[in-house]
Amino acid sequence: MRLVLTLPACTGSLEPLSEFLRAQGLGILEELVVNELVTNAIVHGRARCFRVRMGSGCKRVWLLDDGMPFNPLEGPVRPMGEMREGGYGMAIVHKVARGLRYSRKGGWNCLTLEFGEVER
Repeated sequence: MRLVLTLPACTGSLEPLSEFLRAQGLGILEELVVNELVTNAIVHGRARCFRVRMGSGCKRVWLLDDGMPFNPLEGPVRPMGEMREGGYGMAIVHKVARGLRYSRKGGWNCLTLEFGEVER
């Protein structure tokens, strides 16, 4: 069974997003990663809407937004010690998520993240 949450792309949606993720068994680091990606879509991608899909009992998250095309897997991710300001969010995303896949379909950025087993 897939669980889906659709929200407007605004910072006011971050709290309901966090509640949804915690209810599905994601931990604080996984929540931080998803919130970072959604925040980037809102601030930099000018998204108007985003969707989060999760499979029941797993830590696989499908994150979709209707913002400008952006593949977070492209471009260098600097080691934490080499960063001045900014860029930490994507470094954390790459460090915490085990699997990341990106595609652009029908005007939507589609990012798949895998974190491991759900802790219940």
